[in-house]
Amino acid sequence: MTNPRLLLPAIPSDADLDAYCAGLLPTSEFASIERWLDTLSETEQVLVLDAHGINLVHSPLQGLTLPNDDHRFRPNHPPGRIDVGSELGRGGMGIVHAAHDRFFNRTIALKTLLPRRMDEPLECFLLREVAFRREATITAALDHPAIIPVYEYGDVDGLPAFAMKRVTGRTLNEAVAVGGIGAISLIDGIRHIAEAVGHAHQQRIVHRDLTPANVIIGELGAVYVIDWGLAGKTGENDGMIVGTPAWMAPEQQTSAAPDPRMDVFALGGLLLLVLTGHGPRRADGFIDLTRHQTRSMPRALAAVVRRCCATDPAERYPDGVAVAADLRRWQNDGLTQAQEASRLERLWQSVRRSQRARIVLGAVVSILLTISLLVAWQAAVNRREAISRAARLEELANSRDRLVLNEAVIEAQALHRLHPGLAPVAVASARLEQALVLLTRMEAEQRLKADLRIMTDHVRNQGTWAGEWKDWLGLLAQVGIDPKQPKISALKLNRSDQAGDLASAIVFAWRSGHQQGATIEADQLAAILATGGPTPAWQALGRFLGCTQFRAHDPIFCVCPDSNEALSEVEPTSVTLAIFAPEPRLIIAAHAALERDPGAFWPLLVTARDALEAGRLHEAEHHAMVASGAASGSVLPYLVLAYVALGRQDWASMEVETNNGLVRSPRHMELLLLRAVALARLGHTAKGQQQLDALDPGHLQYHLQHPVGHPMERGVQAALAAGLTIAPAEPELGPLTPSPSPQH
Repeated sequence: MTNPRLLLPAIPSDADLDAYCAGLLPTSEFASIERWLDTLSETEQVLVLDAHGINLVHSPLQGLTLPNDDHRFRPNHPPGRIDVGSELGRGGMGIVHAAHDRFFNRTIALKTLLPRRMDEPLECFLLREVAFRREATITAALDHPAIIPVYEYGDVDGLPAFAMKRVTGRTLNEAVAVGGIGAISLIDGIRHIAEAVGHAHQQRIVHRDLTPANVIIGELGAVYVIDWGLAGKTGENDGMIVGTPAWMAPEQQTSAAPDPRMDVFALGGLLLLVLTGHGPRRADGFIDLTRHQTRSMPRALAAVVRRCCATDPAERYPDGVAVAADLRRWQNDGLTQAQEASRLERLWQSVRRSQRARIVLGAVVSILLTISLLVAWQAAVNRREAISRAARLEELANSRDRLVLNEAVIEAQALHRLHPGLAPVAVASARLEQALVLLTRMEAEQRLKADLRIMTDHVRNQGTWAGEWKDWLGLLAQVGIDPKQPKISALKLNRSDQAGDLASAIVFAWRSGHQQGATIEADQLAAILATGGPTPAWQALGRFLGCTQFRAHDPIFCVCPDSNEALSEVEPTSVTLAIFAPEPRLIIAAHAALERDPGAFWPLLVTARDALEAGRLHEAEHHAMVASGAASGSVLPYLVLAYVALGRQDWASMEVETNNGLVRSPRHMELLLLRAVALARLGHTAKGQQQLDALDPGHLQYHLQHPVGHPMERGVQAALAAGLTIAPAEPELGPLTPSPSPQH
């Protein structure tokens, strides 16, 4: 069984205890002595440490805040020489008081090691004491205006302390936050800091805690680097991770050996701080200096920051001396080595260094200035002329001559390209362009209106024709009305300036679609009218067209509320009368329309057709004659007059009226049929039969075999009665006019 006494730590020698208490023992051996001390009682620990130079029983430093107390700094001089005053500040290692040196009659700062806390391990306290002494030693060894000189080293109540020059001012953090110091002055201060740190680097000293809190900006602009307690010797790795995390270089967080480039990283952060108000790190890691904070900086200084704060130490400046030199170069030349200067920037540097180059440059500048003045004068003349010309061109904006307006637009646009910054020229060009757009739109509307008039006149003059459905679809497509896109088409119909004319066109297209077998697309047009019609009456007409049936060539007028609504307005009533066969309500509506306008074509034609079917031949003749005067190009009144002559068996008049109609539509099937009857009755049977044989026999057979009351049935029966023969064929309806469309 192992002897427990063999597990106890070895008793240290007096030399080891002296080194332990003096902070000179290697860090790896501290733990062994600490374990041995833990085997002793508290009283024994105090006696051992007191015997080797550490007094653990002393008054707290808070007592030093009293300027007239009995505590005195004793650097091997007579007691009472230095009076300790108020506290100036404290950190993790020591506390600084204001003090007065009576011997030299000067104000100084006294920095004293903080006493050991009750919960602080002795090893940590001794490490603090070693660092404190190292700070005093290092600071005293550095002779630079930006490093506060150390006067003497001693103790206060058994705690190490040292006296140094008293400086007043603000930390760099405070200076940046409060403002009041120009950026140029702060950059100059960063250069002084770099020089001070560079001086330390030449002594193989690395600060390792270069932060805005450890930089003092004096009242007269002096700059001081303070708190060298964490400094280390270049290349001597103490295995410690020291520094302020937000300002530590990446490799500093891995207990790397002290290296001047650690301080270079912090210098870049200080420069970044004075330029942007932000340091080199944030909570989630290092800021990407290539894309983020350097955008608003001068390019040369941004290059310095990026080089200082490079992640790879090899890419940084070697030490503070190099950083200070590059900042001085920027102050003198506006360029830095970190920045890759352009040709123009290198030329500027050469000019600044050469007197001859400056003289030549001055002469060139004078010549260029003279030329610039002449160019500016000429430009002013050109601008005035351009404004005047633009005003004359703008007067043409009201022209309705496309050629004149188009030439004015071209010239105004050319002026605008030559003088893009002249507001009057831009306004004139924009107004002329808008005028051209409006003229184009107006011309398009006029063309559409003309096309609609041509199509409706063709319906009125000749009735249906071959290709009518295709022609209507082509016309409607010009304004975006497509039966395959009912929602969009309804919206365009409702917003169109030609909504009434387009609504009429949709009704005629609907009828031709049904007559030519495109019933689905035709009903889609009816749905477009029902949704986007310009008035409630048009919309009602669209709704009842969607459920209307056909009888031969004619749609059947329905008995429904929508049909009554459609007849409540003049235009929907007119187009309804044009496409439906006579019906009691339509006849009433036609008479009401004639009371408003005795020359209205479609009401005249409806009343004439109603009188014809009722046998009131004189009335039918009267209305047809008036209708022929209302629309001299229409065949429909002469068709009614031909049927009146048929009813009277006036074959000569019948031939005359059919010939009158055929002058207007030479291939109209119904007129040709009636003319063949008239010829046969007048004794020209062979000629009449020849004309009848030229007609579509299927169409004639349809009216012969499917009597529904259509007027053409009278003509077919009259032909048979006149001794004419209709060739056998499959009954099939077709267009009354198999002629090309009106556009051809």
